[in-house]
Amino acid sequence: MSDRKAATIAGYTLGEELGQGGFGTVYRVQKDGLPDRALKILNSELACVELAGKRFEREFATLRAVAHPNCVKVFESGRDGDGNPYFVMELLEGRDLLHHLREFGRLAHDEVLDILEPLCMALEVAHRKGVIHRDIKSSNVFLCKDGRVVILDFGIAKLLEAPGMTLTMTNQIVGTACAMSPEQLAGREVSPQTDVYGLGSLAFHMFTGRIPFDTDSLTLTQYLHGHAARIAPSAHSPVSPEIDQVILRAMALDASTRHTSSSHFFKELARAVVGEQEGNYREVQAIVAYCRLGACGDSTKDALAAIDTLDEAVSMLQESGFVEVCRGMRGFSFARVLDIASPTVADSDEVVDTVRRLILGRGPGGSVFSVRQGVLEMLGDKISGGQVLEPIE
Repeated sequence: MSDRKAATIAGYTLGEELGQGGFGTVYRVQKDGLPDRALKILNSELACVELAGKRFEREFATLRAVAHPNCVKVFESGRDGDGNPYFVMELLEGRDLLHHLREFGRLAHDEVLDILEPLCMALEVAHRKGVIHRDIKSSNVFLCKDGRVVILDFGIAKLLEAPGMTLTMTNQIVGTACAMSPEQLAGREVSPQTDVYGLGSLAFHMFTGRIPFDTDSLTLTQYLHGHAARIAPSAHSPVSPEIDQVILRAMALDASTRHTSSSHFFKELARAVVGEQEGNYREVQAIVAYCRLGACGDSTKDALAAIDTLDEAVSMLQESGFVEVCRGMRGFSFARVLDIASPTVADSDEVVDTVRRLILGRGPGGSVFSVRQGVLEMLGDKISGGQVLEPIE
């Protein structure tokens, strides 16, 4: 079809192009009485390639077979007027994980688990149905605006128990170099442990903000995945030895030594993350100084005086061992962990009184300066919470 953007297929009017891959192009489509959907159609230059058509049609069949909330929901399939196969699926709103990582770099540990859990559960279902994805990577993970996480691109999925339906020749390499398992690179048989390898590589990417073997050479990348010693995530990011061990096991050269399933991998990783957090979590007695300046009026001079007052107060607190919790143009919260041997505010009374007089004496009318003592929650050397941090009205 020469002008697909102006086309109508099975009653669906094709709109904007949403993406294009090696096999197919995805369009936003509309049909009376239905919400917008997505239509994926085989690229026309591959229409005469029998293997390409079969693989494309098998992606639809695979998605219907897996039918998991964290896989794309598909509705119908067919062929357009030129004989090109297509299928219609739900329209996802959001962005892929690759772009998310490019913006934020490495992710917080809880966010890694939030993304991996639904992926692992979906792959567990796929594996039980004899489907191996074979291409688990950040660009094939979609983060929907509603919080749903979706695995994309089952186009090269392997059906383990489908005699006569194999679409790859022996020793043929199928997958993406940045996340390909050693057995894929060698053209050997794949298994659920192949996707466990992909999950380990993906976890490495999320924890560190970089892929495991980042080179400019496709050949070198493949060689490293197939032969090189694995690099621990802790070489690039502050993670515990327990997290290192889980990811290194998932990415083992020998598939038989990896986790037995995607759910097994996730449970071990979650246990390592929780153990790390519990090991670093502590509750301490602290005092928190809270300041809120009153209205400064319209005078620039008054506003500058208020800023100078805040700066002077902050300097005094910092010199006395207080650390910033939050700070804005009209106020701040600073906390000081109390000495275990003498958990009182006595040694801070003088500086606190000085700061109070400064704020209430020089600050605009209605200014507030308060101090309270209570439990502060720490994760490592960072303040993570605690009732004592709640603003004082």
